[in-house]
Amino acid sequence: MNTSNAAPDDRLKAAQQANDWPLLLRLSRQALRKNARHHQANRYLGVALHKMQKSEEALKAFVDYLQSEVARRTSGVSR
Repeated sequence: MNTSNAAPDDRLKAAQQANDWPLLLRLSRQALRKNARHHQANRYLGVALHKMQKSEEALKAFVDYLQSEVARRTSGVSR
């Protein structure tokens, strides 16, 4: 899959839709390195880890995602 010219969020979505879990894992981690507060990157990371049967790591990523979702919603930031 060639996603090098796509926007970061589009690349994450494309990797998930292609069921390319190693790519989704790599892209999610890259997004989080660039922006630790990247809202969707933790969700995508959790999906990739879950699909790769790394349950404990996936759970942490999902918890991080949910915490950021709660913070985002309570701060009044819209989608």
